[in-house]
Amino acid sequence: MKRMLSLLLAAALLTGCAARGEAPSVPSSDVQSAMAQGEAIGSSSEAGQESEGGSPASDEGQQTAQALLEQFVVPYEAVAGGRPIQSPLDLPADVTAAFCMTVAQAQEEPGTFWRTDGEQVIQVPSHLVDAYALTILGIPAPTEIEQSELAYYDRDFNIEDPGLPAGMREETQALYGSSALSEDPTPAYQLTLAQAEEIDSGLRLRVARSLDGMALPEVIYTFQRIPQVDLPILADKFPEGTYQLVSVEAELGPEFTQMDSPEQLVQLAKLVNCGDKSYLGSTFTLTGDIDMAGVEMIPIGVSDRFSYNGDNPFSATFDGQGHTISNLSMDNPLLDSADPDSRHLPTGLFGQTSQEAVIQNLRLEGVSIQGSSDVGGLVGSLSGGVYHCTVSGQVSGSSSVGGMVGYTDTAEMVDCHVEDIQVTGTDQTGGLAGAARQGWYEGCSASGSVNVVADTSGRGLTTRIAGGFAGFQQGSVIRYCFADVNVRTQVSASMVGNFIGLSEYATTAHSYACADAGGSWDLVDDFHGGSIQVEALDRADYQATLQETISEGYTKHNGVFADQYNEKLDLVGAVDFTEDDLAALIYFPNEQTLANCQDYNSPERGGDLLVLPIHPGSAVNIFLEQADGSREEFYSEDSWGLLGKAILLNCNQSGRLVVQVAYEGRAAECYADPGDSQEMHTEYLSLN
Repeated sequence: MKRMLSLLLAAALLTGCAARGEAPSVPSSDVQSAMAQGEAIGSSSEAGQESEGGSPASDEGQQTAQALLEQFVVPYEAVAGGRPIQSPLDLPADVTAAFCMTVAQAQEEPGTFWRTDGEQVIQVPSHLVDAYALTILGIPAPTEIEQSELAYYDRDFNIEDPGLPAGMREETQALYGSSALSEDPTPAYQLTLAQAEEIDSGLRLRVARSLDGMALPEVIYTFQRIPQVDLPILADKFPEGTYQLVSVEAELGPEFTQMDSPEQLVQLAKLVNCGDKSYLGSTFTLTGDIDMAGVEMIPIGVSDRFSYNGDNPFSATFDGQGHTISNLSMDNPLLDSADPDSRHLPTGLFGQTSQEAVIQNLRLEGVSIQGSSDVGGLVGSLSGGVYHCTVSGQVSGSSSVGGMVGYTDTAEMVDCHVEDIQVTGTDQTGGLAGAARQGWYEGCSASGSVNVVADTSGRGLTTRIAGGFAGFQQGSVIRYCFADVNVRTQVSASMVGNFIGLSEYATTAHSYACADAGGSWDLVDDFHGGSIQVEALDRADYQATLQETISEGYTKHNGVFADQYNEKLDLVGAVDFTEDDLAALIYFPNEQTLANCQDYNSPERGGDLLVLPIHPGSAVNIFLEQADGSREEFYSEDSWGLLGKAILLNCNQSGRLVVQVAYEGRAAECYADPGDSQEMHTEYLSLN
């Protein structure tokens, strides 16, 4: 296994060395001896001009640097994509675990093993992963890993698993595993050692990276020398000590971040889609208008649930600075264009985005976007935030199709508009959004047409759910939004509305549809739970209300959670509060609402009241009041410091529950009263 990794890297290393006059790479079998030679680095350095506190590496240092490239940099690039970190503590838990598993795997550790019960799964005992984390990263291995394709942590594994190596059964307490790591993980792009410098007690490596001849940002790795490994489990593996990864720094110059040509947009798509994460934390800006007529590109940010290397959403900021991208055209892009059976991508200028993504101040004119599912003019599958953006043109697909976004999950859209849009879809089709799940939409509008057609995808989709603003709304908030859209059906369809087709456990407030747009549909055809407040206006009143409500540069009316609203959306979504509200009280929350809570406490098992303090830092006190008016404390929290927390209460106590919330000198209380209805509904603890 280790020999295969060496061969995969040898050609790239030798090519880079020949071009730069560097020493050849070190074979895998010589890695440990090269690392041992590194102990002398610093005393035998060749004379050279120091650069940022370092000096050019000696021959021994060059050998050690190339050994580090093979032993540590390659697996880091494979699982983390060159992600910049100031310290290993910045790494996500699943990346840390996967990196340590990959290094252990390359070392041919006897404690690693594979299971092949339907799929290949690598598993590594927890104490071994922890030893590598402490040695090569200087931090303990994480034991709390959220659901991830990249890695998992298993406390309840089968100790009798026949794949467990002999001698591991007694000392193994838990396992780390992954079904995404291949036998020899390597990045999708090429690596060469561009420069090695000796610094105090360590080495600094500048790594050049390229994809099919296109340069990617260079990444600088800083390693600290560890003269002795004290952990018995790895002492024999690193008898002469080793190097510990200290930081990773990416260098993105304006050639990557400032764009005014089609080629640079195509370059950004390639950078994101190949798994390069060096761009995280960066802002990409348009410095001029771009005409994409005749230019082929695939969406920026791709998703393939069956391959970690293919799951690469856009995770940075894209600022159009008021500029326009015109004539963007996409026609059913595939993950692998050479394979007609390859999975269709979420489609739009951006295919898939993460919760860290921000897209703002951008105009798209004359788009022609055709895809399968999750199709939008701007974003196919949206998480994160979109602000002050406009789209016009044509968008078509099968399911989750919208003029601006196809599918949203934990997203925010403010002051976003589709103008004279033509949207065509089979299921969950809308003027602005196809499926608006777990999102906050404010000050947005849609004008144009929505056409519902028969399914031609071969997937057997039921023709249904369409709306002028959004086809499907679930667990989300729509407020101060407008739809002037002609909704038409060419086949029999269910749940079709002039504003929303189907709304589930969501809130729509202060919103309007133009009654003269055409289509004799209800404003909202079907809804289950939540609150609906949409009004139909004739065109003159509609235009006047639109002009009065949404001014140029509109921002959110509610400042609460303005900077961190996505965390709140993970809580419940379907709340529409004012600045005088201190908490949201949700009676009879369903399983989906509870699943959207990041965390909640339950003083009593079960519960029919979910209390969501709205302001971080709130003080929460809940009392049990008896018939004589006496109170005893039932629950208290001095400072509600974490967004995403909630309290699940059972109102059927031997007395009345009194909920009291205080925030910055303001306080309010109320009696928890679910009422006679057993349906989910939301009330607010307010100063009013």
